Amino acid sequence: MVLVLCEDEKSNVWYLRDAARSFRVHIQIEITHCGYTDPLGIVNTAIKRKSKYERVFCVVDRDTHKNFDEAADKSGKESEIDFLPSYPCFEYWYLLHYSDSRKPYSMKGNKSPADCLIADLRKYKGMEKYDKGSTIDLYQLLHPQLSTARKRSLRILTQAVQDGDLNPSTRIHELFIFFEKLARLTA
Repeated sequence: MVLVLCEDEKSNVWYLRDAARSFRVHIQIEITHCGYTDPLGIVNTAIKRKSKYERVFCVVDRDTHKNFDEAADKSGKESEIDFLPSYPCFEYWYLLHYSDSRKPYSMKGNKSPADCLIADLRKYKGMEKYDKGSTIDLYQLLHPQLSTARKRSLRILTQAVQDGDLNPSTRIHELFIFFEKLARLTA
């Protein structure tokens, strides 16, 4: 059994559930919002629930969370927990389906880094009305560019680590690699 805890209760959860189905993962996988929208709340929930699962993934946004570093450190001490951050937010994964931009995102006026990224994401066909919690069938819309997004994500993360600046980057591609392995094991 596998648990994937998400910060977002709608669009990201739905997207990842659709992805798991698309990969035909035939083991029990629970993808859910745990009631917390901050990284530490998600990691604490993962620690409480990990005994029931073989593997737990925490899908979190860096954005402006003050407890992000504490959550990353705490999860790093738990071998069964994979901390999958996106800088500044999960929507960077969506953007990678369209662009390989390394444009960093930061606060602009009263707009969070995530708000700024979403404004850029809305410039692409099919994403014009995107908002967190969107009911757009994101997996179906983005699936044709999934392979491209995975390659971009890995390359950009590698470059970001080398540069010492993770904004922007994401580790969501690692979850897709895991889905792919599960699909092969259960085929």
